[in-house]
Amino acid sequence: MKLSAGPIEQRRLADERDCGVQLSRPMTVMVGNPKGSAAKTPTAAMLAALLGRHRGSGVVAWDNNENQGTLGLRTGEGRFPSTVVDLLNEIEQFEDGRGRLGDLGRFVRHQQVGPFDVLASAEDSRQMTNIGRQEFERLHSVLTTFYQLVVIDSGNGLLSPNWLAAADATDVLVIPLRWSFDHVRSAERMIEQLRASGRSDLVDNAITVISHGGGAAVDKENAPRWREWFEANTAEVLEVPYDGHIAAGTRLRFDRLAAPTQRAFLALGASVSRSLAELDNPYLSSKGTL
Repeated sequence: MKLSAGPIEQRRLADERDCGVQLSRPMTVMVGNPKGSAAKTPTAAMLAALLGRHRGSGVVAWDNNENQGTLGLRTGEGRFPSTVVDLLNEIEQFEDGRGRLGDLGRFVRHQQVGPFDVLASAEDSRQMTNIGRQEFERLHSVLTTFYQLVVIDSGNGLLSPNWLAAADATDVLVIPLRWSFDHVRSAERMIEQLRASGRSDLVDNAITVISHGGGAAVDKENAPRWREWFEANTAEVLEVPYDGHIAAGTRLRFDRLAAPTQRAFLALGASVSRSLAELDNPYLSSKGTL
C-alpha cells in the first residue's frame, strides 16, 4: 500500500518546487542589514547554494561590501583567486560581446555544492573604494547577462555608492538579524532609508530572517514585540536555527548544515522564489502560464 505524503512532506515538496520556479528575466536578491555580525554572509552563501541546487545553475553570489568582505573567505576557494576588481579591470570584453559565459570562469569561484558561483570582494579593502555606482552598474549588467539570479551580500555602509546602487537594482530584499537591540535598530534604520528613497516596495516584500548564533545574546523580553513589528512591516519572518557549521566561521558547504538548518534555508529559498515570480511578470506564475 502506497501512503500519500502528509502535510509536512507536502510543504517540503512544494518548497522544493517553488525554489526552481522559472523566471522570464534575470533578477537580483540583496541580503542587507548595516549591522555587522547579522549573518549576512552565511545567509547569502547558503541561499545561493540552495537556489543553485534546485535551479541547476545560473546563480551567482556577489560580495558587494565596500570594504573587504568575507564571502570569499566563507566559501570555496575555487581554482582562481580572482576578485571583483579583476573582473572590473577586464570588463570591457564582456561589454563589447567578446566575452562568453565560459570566459567568466577565471573571475568567479565555482562552488560544486549548490552549484553556484561566487564573485569575491578584493582582499585589499583599499581596492574596493574604486567601486562606486557606475562600477556597480557595469558589473551588475555583466552578471545579469550571464546569470539568471544574482544574490548580493551587501556591506554595512548605507550611504556607500555601491550599496545605494545595489538597492536600486534589487528585486527582493532579505533582512538577516538577531534578536538584539543593535541588530534590530540597524535594520529599522535601513528600512527607514529605503522608504525615504522611494523603495517602500522592497520593504513591503522583504523577508526577515532571524539567525540564532551560538552564544549570541537574545533579548527575550523585547523579541515578541520586535517580531510583531517586522511581521507588520515586512512580508514574512523566518527563523534559521543555530548551526555549528555556520558558527565555526569556516568555509561553508550546504551539505554540512544540520537537517533543520537545511530545511530553514529551503523555506527561505521558496519564499524568495515566490516573491521573484510574483514580481517577474503578472501573466506568469509558478502554477503555469495563463
